Amino acid sequence: MVVARTSAENSEWRGFMVSDRTFSTFALVSLLSLPLVCCDSATEPDDLALDSSFVAIDSGRVELDAALASDMMASDIGLEVDFAAIDTSMLDSTARDDASSSTIDAGVFDSGSTDAGRQDSAIRPVPTCGEEPFVDLNRRADIFGEQYVFDGRVGGNQYRGTCTAQGTIGADALHRFTAPNAGEWLFDTLGSELDTVVYIRSVCDDFDSERTCNNDVSDGYRLRHSQARIDLAAGDSVFVIVDSYHGLAESSYRLTVRPYQIGAAPSLNRADAIEIDDTTISVALEGLVSTDDPIVLVEFEWVSDDGGRSRAFSPVQFVRRSDEGMFGVIEQIDIPEEMGPQDRLNLRVIDGSANVSQWTMVNRVEPMIDIGPTGLCDGVNWRCGSGLVCDELSCGPADERRTCPQGWRSRQVEADAFGRLIAQGDNSMAIALRDGSCGGGTATQVFELTVPETGTYQLTIRPFDQPAYPVLYVRDFCDFDEFDYSGELACSTDAIAAAQPGDDSLASLRVQLAAERVNYVFVDSLGRANVPR
Repeated sequence: MVVARTSAENSEWRGFMVSDRTFSTFALVSLLSLPLVCCDSATEPDDLALDSSFVAIDSGRVELDAALASDMMASDIGLEVDFAAIDTSMLDSTARDDASSSTIDAGVFDSGSTDAGRQDSAIRPVPTCGEEPFVDLNRRADIFGEQYVFDGRVGGNQYRGTCTAQGTIGADALHRFTAPNAGEWLFDTLGSELDTVVYIRSVCDDFDSERTCNNDVSDGYRLRHSQARIDLAAGDSVFVIVDSYHGLAESSYRLTVRPYQIGAAPSLNRADAIEIDDTTISVALEGLVSTDDPIVLVEFEWVSDDGGRSRAFSPVQFVRRSDEGMFGVIEQIDIPEEMGPQDRLNLRVIDGSANVSQWTMVNRVEPMIDIGPTGLCDGVNWRCGSGLVCDELSCGPADERRTCPQGWRSRQVEADAFGRLIAQGDNSMAIALRDGSCGGGTATQVFELTVPETGTYQLTIRPFDQPAYPVLYVRDFCDFDEFDYSGELACSTDAIAAAQPGDDSLASLRVQLAAERVNYVFVDSLGRANVPR
């Protein structure tokens, strides 16, 4: 790498890469910082002085321990970053929510087992189901306090319940549950992909041993999950069948078992709305629930000046909830054609057991852009104040979300006195981490970059193996977005025209970076058509 000063006509620093090496198994990653300066005459190179406040970081090979899929585009890639103080008018940057759980196949069965889970099987024998496979919930479910949660898939058509609709057939799944404590227990399929039926038997293959059966929680509110509850003594075992209302597709379901709670209906203490446009509003709700049932629906009632009414339901996509039962919901809803944005709006919420709150009138407010810590937010219409970001509907410190997820490998890089860095990188064994707004999502490497001065910087990827279709993006939040790609500063798949126009093997961008703050540079590539992005 050579950094040289050009003639007086150009009066600027330029960087030139000089190498007679061939890189076949790794990529050279070169970051250059070349400040533009003006002067009256050329100066000899030996007049240049190094600024000792900058440290040159030696390069090293980036090794990841997961192999790239054989059909994924992988190539050795070089990254060159030119930290030139460029006119910001040339800036080429593009700025751009209920956690999912992996499904456990109900094929992980227990057969002939006498393990009572939390019970001592020597005290009370635990029933089995002959040769029929079943899921032992005490052993297979995820346990959260007194709740047992199991995700599986129905398959085959072995059973029917007393509440199974006549003329229907449905795929099903068999479970056994042994009560660790005496009391009334609730079996709930909220969160299932399919319309369910749940029934409980004392003997797995005896139709007449059924103790309870439930189809839908509520027809009126169109809550198609099921809830069945029974009294059990400590150590009692029952068989629980989750059945599809109709159809033999191997669909996923969620079965939650928990002690039944008798509680009050949910209550609302806040209902505010922001008008987005003439057809849409965003509503923020906060309130209290007294049971473990989540809020699943919001019912809206529009009332016009002449007394006309229009009602609609909106399924709740995500709810934040505290240990004390406080909940928060933000929903975006369409205004009925016959209503106007200023007509009165009332609403109420419905929980998973079809308990309904009282009607509450909605207050019209201006967009909120300075919400404080722990405030209800969505990052778009309900925005957190300075130094905060919206994460799972709550405002929290931004700095806590900037770093990369645990387990991601990244290189920390800094500039020397000339702003240069040479590092080695190799994407051929890299795994997919995330993507950028302009593409990527295949083999990825991450560099942590801190610049000494606030300004506009140029970054360029130079691959050494061909063909290569690199993607380059820079983020100030490594893997966190309040909304789509909001943590991204810039993304590019093309070279800046002044460099090498039309060269698909280059990717470069210019981006404004703040001094003394870690930025994350992603070296990525475009996958082939058959590679998921």
